This record gives sequence, C-alpha cells and structure tokens, in this order.
Amino acid sequence: MPTGPDGTYQKARRRFRVRAADGDGRVDVDTFTYYCLPSRCGDNRLQGNEQCDDGNRTNGDGCDQGCYVEPAPTPSPVPTPSPVPTPSPTPTPSPTPTPSPVPT
Repeated sequence: MPTGPDGTYQKARRRFRVRAADGDGRVDVDTFTYYCLPSRCGDNRLQGNEQCDDGNRTNGDGCDQGCYVEPAPTPSPVPTPSPVPTPSPTPTPSPTPTPSPVPT
C-alpha cells in the first residue's frame, strides 16, 4: 500500500492477473482489480481506527478532528454569590425647631 509523507494510506488500485491450469491442461486466465480507499474522518461513518465520526472535523464537540473521542471538559467552578447586605433603616430626621420671633 502506498503511504503519504505522514504515514497514512493513500488511495490505490491494484490489478492481478491469475493464470490457472486444470488437470487436463486447460488454462484459464483472469484479471481482477481491487481498490483501497483510506478511511476518511468526518464522513459520518465509523471506519478503520476511528473512535468516533460525527460528520465534521471540528474540535470541541466531543469528537476531535482526527476522529478520536475528546475528554469531557472539566467544569469550571461556579462562583458562590456573596450575600447582599441587608440595608439598615435610615433614621428619620428630627424636626429642626423654628426660632420664635424675638420682640424688639
């Protein structure tokens, strides 16, 4: 099988010619062809050594771009809300005495 620079299998076609003779000396010749198509990640079909294939090559959705199951994200801690202080009652102002007019 031909491989690419990254070691993955490439599409290939091979032909074989088979020649067989029976006990009476008759010879039968036949040719057959086979095709090798590498699995394709992102085609929504689980094949080869894929752990998952969700139809895309997007990371972060549970199945990464190489068709391997992604670990579940670690949940970030939810901050605990700080208690809101209860407002203290506002004191009611006392009336200011009005000065009485002074006789002159």
